[in-house]
Amino acid sequence: MSAAASPTGAHFRRVLTVSVGLVLGVAALAPSGAADDTEMPPDEITAYHTAMDIQADGRLDITETITYDFGDIPSPGISREIPLHLERSLFTEERMDIAEVAVSSPSGADDTIDELREERGELRLLVGDASDETTDVVGEQTYEISYQVQGALRERTDGIELRWDFVGTEWDVPIRDVEVEISAPAVRDLDCFRGPPGSYTPCDVAELVASDTQEGAGDVESVYVADPSLESGSGLTGEVSLPPGAVEVVEPSRTLRPAFVLTPWAAAAIALALLVSLPLGFLLYSRLTARSRFGTARPDGLSAELAGYMVAGCRMRTHVLLAMVVELEQRGIIEAHRSGRGVWVFRQRVPSSDWQVTSAEERLLEVMFAERAVTSLVRIARQLDHKRVRGVTQAIINAGTQAGMLRTELGCLVFFVGALALAGAGVLFFAGLVVQITGVALIIMALVAAGVLALAQWRPLLLTSWGRHVRRMLVATRREATAGRSTWLTEYPAWAVAVDVPNKLVAHAPRIAAEARERYAEARPYYCDDGFRRSWHRRVDRRINPERYRHRGSSSSGSRSGGTGSGGGGGGGGRR
Repeated sequence: MSAAASPTGAHFRRVLTVSVGLVLGVAALAPSGAADDTEMPPDEITAYHTAMDIQADGRLDITETITYDFGDIPSPGISREIPLHLERSLFTEERMDIAEVAVSSPSGADDTIDELREERGELRLLVGDASDETTDVVGEQTYEISYQVQGALRERTDGIELRWDFVGTEWDVPIRDVEVEISAPAVRDLDCFRGPPGSYTPCDVAELVASDTQEGAGDVESVYVADPSLESGSGLTGEVSLPPGAVEVVEPSRTLRPAFVLTPWAAAAIALALLVSLPLGFLLYSRLTARSRFGTARPDGLSAELAGYMVAGCRMRTHVLLAMVVELEQRGIIEAHRSGRGVWVFRQRVPSSDWQVTSAEERLLEVMFAERAVTSLVRIARQLDHKRVRGVTQAIINAGTQAGMLRTELGCLVFFVGALALAGAGVLFFAGLVVQITGVALIIMALVAAGVLALAQWRPLLLTSWGRHVRRMLVATRREATAGRSTWLTEYPAWAVAVDVPNKLVAHAPRIAAEARERYAEARPYYCDDGFRRSWHRRVDRRINPERYRHRGSSSSGSRSGGTGSGGGGGGGGRR
């Protein structure tokens, strides 16, 4: 059969090749004038104005006034897609709720809501009756789209945060005359970015507007953002910070991602695997910690940055880098001067033979003073990148390994074994859905149990038994200092910052208060300055954890934490 079928297949391929060639040749020889004659000016949005009112109960009342130029080609109206998910993890997604959607048209266009439904994580709105051609529109038409949002605000340690895409990056037409006005009971800070997804280009106009009423004179209660023109695929994203307690924060709804809705059988298998793995993990942890009997003295070779790294769960955090800066400044290697409210500059002193810096401190100094001998937070954040952060982190890990507190080989091995076990469980699970495999349920449960146990122990296994003992001592000391039962930690600012002791406890320590008045001529040094600490965390965290601020998903729905397309709202739309 195969020998007889071969000529037929070859003949078919020849016919297909000739046909495709003829089609392409005719298309290439076709006159281009006809296309030029029918080419119409592209659509554009000539005005995009957004008014947002943040209510005391945490609800957002939003009105978008969009003037869309359809040109000379009739259309039923516009479409608008508003992303609903804020953040997505592997299995779950956080969603905000949108209600009270209404449309009107000051220009007289048909404002019928032809369709309003959820589709692929977006609220899809079609305006205009597509079944009635007599209502089609041309030229410039203005639409006012209003809706209410719950669950878009986030509670942070230093206040309340709203990340919102005022103009999403999914519009496929250029946009002119963008204006955004936000009102709230109180506003503390604003960051605004424009451009394609992931851009950190500042907005043309981004202002905090003080209240003009007699009762609230001087208080910031609104935000104004403007941009004259955005190209197709570019957006406008804002990060608005409110003081703690300014409004009520309603948590977003959390649901399973549609791709990971489990069947009852799979859910039972995973639950049983967790029941098996958790006791085993507890027994293993208890057995390892039972050997930690090393006394309570502060160990040799433990620096502030290593202490902070261990307390943070063997992860690099912003306060660990700040503790290194404080330690360098306390030893006289650098100097700190205040140049404005919440703004500090650092100057490197003339090198001396008496200097003794660790490898991690040496790498941080290279980052801080790469351009000049005087630097600021903005320059430090600009110089930090993934490679430099990894270099500082590796230097800390090397110091911890030499001190006998950290180890990396076993952690990597266990992580690899756990990941392999989970991958094997996934393969067997999907294979079991297609064919019957004897004992597949038991195999899957065993592999999942091993994988979960290994992954859960990965970070703790970076610490040796000696390291776990030291970490427990540091955590206990921080807990006592926070509760006011111990004061020695608050007298050493680098250590207090490293283990993340609250600012107010450090600022009121007698030794630090006296030293601040003498050294800085200020009541609070920079490491206790709330404004500086917030700016440090916001800017440096983007460099330490860039994955938090990258686009995660198919729409500009707020799955990142910085740059354009990083907040709620956004999305896009166009002609129908």
